[in-house]
Amino acid sequence: MIDQAINYVKNNHLKACVKILTTDGNQLFLYQRDGNDQNDQWYINPIGYLNVSNICANYLIPVNTNVADTIASLTPAGVMRRIERP
Repeated sequence: MIDQAINYVKNNHLKACVKILTTDGNQLFLYQRDGNDQNDQWYINPIGYLNVSNICANYLIPVNTNVADTIASLTPAGVMRRIERP
């Protein structure tokens, strides 16, 4: 599952991409790499997990936020808002 996402990042030259959100049915997994260089290694194990069929108040991704804000921040529009900030 992560290999396909990593290849997508590499093939589309998404150099600034440091996190990948993958899905497997109702489960979402968040992966991260060491830095923002294209050659940096991706962590094999997910750094976060969300089961949308069993939503809880707190998750591993990211700390001190809620599920809706986490998912919204990972959308292309959410990423662009963070990049455009000075």
